[in-house]
Amino acid sequence: MNTECSVLFHVTVRTTLSQVVGVIGNQEELGSWNEKCLCILKTDPQIFPKWVAEKPIAFKQGTKLEFKFVILDNGTAIWEELPQNRKYRCRYWKVILTADWNNYEGKEYIEKRFKSSVCLDQEILSQYTKPRLSDQFDPFNQANDDSEDSVDGFDSFAKEIANRNDSESSESEEDKKKPTVELNKDSEFSSLYQLYTENPKFRQLKNFSQNDILYEINDDPLIGLSDEDSLLISTYYLPIVIIKQTDGSYQRSNFQHSFSLHLLFGVQQFKRIWFGLPIVLNELGEKITDQSVELKNYLKQFGFVPVFVNQECLDYFNKEFCSKLYQAIMNNDVSITKLAALEYSDYMQECFKKLNDEFFQEIKPHINQHSIALIADYRLLYLSQIFVNHKFTRLPLVIFYNRLFPHLDNLKLIPFFHEIINSFLHANVICFSNYKTANEFLTVMKDIYKVEYHSFKGNLAFHYYGREILVKLQNPGIELTACGEKRYEIGELHYDKVENDNEIKIVGVDTYGHQSGVELKFRHLLKFIKETDIIQKNPHIKYIQILLKAFEDHDINEQRVSLLNQIEQINSYLYPNRDNYFVKLIEEEMDSKHRFKVFEKAKIYLQCKYSGRHDFYLSEYIHLNKMPIALISDSSCYHRGFQSIVTFNVFSHIDFKEKFADLLIKVINKQYQFTQLHKLKVEKDQLIIRQNQTSQWIENIFIDAKKAVSMLKFAQISLRFQDGLMIKVAHNLKFQHLDIQSVAKAYQQSTKPIIIIEFETIVTDQYFIDYKPKHFLQQSPHLKGNEEAVMIRQVEQELLNRIKELSKTNKVYIVSGGLFNELSSIFSGYNISLFAENGFLYKSDQLQWNALFNLDYQCLIQVRKIFNQYAMKTEGALIESKESSISLKLMNSDEYVQQLIQDLVENVQMIVDRYPTFQLIIGSHSVEVSPKNLNKGMILEIIMQKENLQRGKLDFALIIARGIQNEDIFSHFKVITQSRKYFSENASLFSVSQGLMPSYANYYLNNQQELIQLFKTI
Repeated sequence: MNTECSVLFHVTVRTTLSQVVGVIGNQEELGSWNEKCLCILKTDPQIFPKWVAEKPIAFKQGTKLEFKFVILDNGTAIWEELPQNRKYRCRYWKVILTADWNNYEGKEYIEKRFKSSVCLDQEILSQYTKPRLSDQFDPFNQANDDSEDSVDGFDSFAKEIANRNDSESSESEEDKKKPTVELNKDSEFSSLYQLYTENPKFRQLKNFSQNDILYEINDDPLIGLSDEDSLLISTYYLPIVIIKQTDGSYQRSNFQHSFSLHLLFGVQQFKRIWFGLPIVLNELGEKITDQSVELKNYLKQFGFVPVFVNQECLDYFNKEFCSKLYQAIMNNDVSITKLAALEYSDYMQECFKKLNDEFFQEIKPHINQHSIALIADYRLLYLSQIFVNHKFTRLPLVIFYNRLFPHLDNLKLIPFFHEIINSFLHANVICFSNYKTANEFLTVMKDIYKVEYHSFKGNLAFHYYGREILVKLQNPGIELTACGEKRYEIGELHYDKVENDNEIKIVGVDTYGHQSGVELKFRHLLKFIKETDIIQKNPHIKYIQILLKAFEDHDINEQRVSLLNQIEQINSYLYPNRDNYFVKLIEEEMDSKHRFKVFEKAKIYLQCKYSGRHDFYLSEYIHLNKMPIALISDSSCYHRGFQSIVTFNVFSHIDFKEKFADLLIKVINKQYQFTQLHKLKVEKDQLIIRQNQTSQWIENIFIDAKKAVSMLKFAQISLRFQDGLMIKVAHNLKFQHLDIQSVAKAYQQSTKPIIIIEFETIVTDQYFIDYKPKHFLQQSPHLKGNEEAVMIRQVEQELLNRIKELSKTNKVYIVSGGLFNELSSIFSGYNISLFAENGFLYKSDQLQWNALFNLDYQCLIQVRKIFNQYAMKTEGALIESKESSISLKLMNSDEYVQQLIQDLVENVQMIVDRYPTFQLIIGSHSVEVSPKNLNKGMILEIIMQKENLQRGKLDFALIIARGIQNEDIFSHFKVITQSRKYFSENASLFSVSQGLMPSYANYYLNNQQELIQLFKTI
């Protein structure tokens, strides 16, 4: 036997064009630590930054390697900065050692080889001859491993298998007393099941869900933004305002709303193209329409691409859809009424799609392999679907939702709400400003799609049709360059050194539109003035209200008039002669520099928002002010993370009055001194602002998007159409659409075919109710007195006819997780073998139903008593009883259900623990008690064994199933086909999933019509 070990070195390291990578070590083949004799590694554009040895290096078994990786830069060697050498002991026939530069952790990919030997069971041997991934090797201790396996390599491993084979075949004294069951062609399924479960190699596979990713993951930690990456940013409006002069020339100024302003400054260091509707004003400040080529060319020089939309469509979308319905719902407006939804028309959705399509037409020419897209407005959500419709399935996509995600009841007021949710699911990264709004979204995902989220490298994430979608909870922050270069040190307060000796300025910034909170703020202020005398006694207190201009096309006059009346009411109450004022309104388009100066001088910042939009103005104030004192409503949640501010309940005037009065008194009496603790809080807040700037946020989300797409490198992305929606599905590269003609040809050439169909594949949505069901086992005590009606699902009639025709000349099996009543009523009188309740009940050909094994029904009797107690007390609770199992399902989806299930599980678990043949399965809205070691995949293998005994090795197998809950069929079949135990050498094997989704199957059919066509053809 060959005693050499072949080692291939593989390292991940980023280098420049002048650099190459090598490996150097203590062996002659590695240069004996001589830099001039090291082994050079190679790379290419397809695998960079990975460097791989050109060919494996052979070492003797047991050789203790010590090595490091080296970068050669124009003759200069740069060694890894590791305190010790990497160490490895050669012990396998072939191995690939992989590592990252300057990182001790590594992995070994091993291929083991054995000599064919009559003393080795070939089925067991086949489990070890395939390449496998071992655990991470320890760079310090691996070379000191003197175990037999390390030294003798595959020789000792072969001995281990032989010993295992002998030990498995050896019988204990207790086993010898058991009656021996001989297998032959007449053996019953129950006998096969008994031997199967007693086999030490019995496979117990896990339950499958959409959280399973069934393809190889490409996890490259070194992915980052490069100079080639192009950021495609889409906002509803461009972040600048264009002034058109009378001579036709243009001037630009920055959009003063904070998110646009800071996003604009934040992307300056990146290569980007910005798409949006242009805001064009004349010299009088009036909004005008300009869709000229001259405007487009003017904006192009600044990296902006204007999107021109039909004005009639745009006006209707803004005024009729956004203002009256969509904006309120997507803000989760507490004042929304269902009456607004009655005004919906299909033209609204048509305008929505048309608007987004105009954006796409402008974006499309700029998309290339280095593009990364950001959708930063809820009015552009359709863009993600349009990208997918045009086959841009691998475009890294980020959606930033800067609002409170609507509650499901509000969201359903939009007739096409499923399409809106589906738009989020095309993204690779969905970014929210805080947990509260993200939680609403994740709750919707759980309620509608039954998708659970998990933690992934510091982010929340969930899997959807094989793709991992990241959910980031991070505020975009502000960009300090947008605020100027001024920095402050926190010091003692000096009130006597302000411009007006005694003036105390309070400032607030809002924008016209939904949920600004400014009306509620003035209500609090008026009531505060009437109930206290602080403002009356201190006329030098002034409140500056900045209202920024809104460029949305909806009418703000009504809101503006209401605000002016509120301000007049407050000022006239305090100063009837109008010789002074308390509230000053600034509503012209204030330049950001002017706003920053106001922030510098303001003693208190007052915010009263209850919307989900992020308040950048608070961050600006804390960053710019020497002594940031802020009173913030707690409902918006954006104060979280800041420690130096005071919060109040936006809907509690008592809370507002107490905290506002306390702050005013401290400021008036000059008592609000910065204690050492408060200094530290302010310093921490300002540090948070500096460390979490918009530019850093942009870089993080785009890198995450690139990594998410990179993970799909070895997966294929296909499109699935379901209920009018297009879904991106990531799946194994070998998972292809079934070629029906190829199957038919293989079937016609076969002599020993078998067809196994999972019942879910052929049923329809139609059913009838059997009010007097006949249960199979009369001794099933948990079913005695049970008069529950049974729902019998119906089968597509043409499919049924085709299956019955096939059964006349072929061996056909139907496997179901449902009741035997269904199968009996549908397939009665035909030569079809049936399995119900995941195989617990079976019926061969036209014989009677039998049980696969015996159950201790006392467990189900006791569990049913508990279920009955809960069902009587809980609305929407449904008990479903089968011969082998019992379950309780809860129809409601509120928080009470989760607490109820937790309480129910604690009671049922104590019973199940006493019966080792049963298991407890817990779902999000259900609890089930069922037998252990029973699944459809196991039944599939027993069927194959039975057919092998009766007919010998099969030469054709067609396995058809649907749904992620039936993946155990395909996973078992995959293992079975690898061993070829039941199949001839050239057998044609087809595992087919109905519907495109991540699967262990090799092929898929889109729908039942294609399944009918398959049966017609064969």
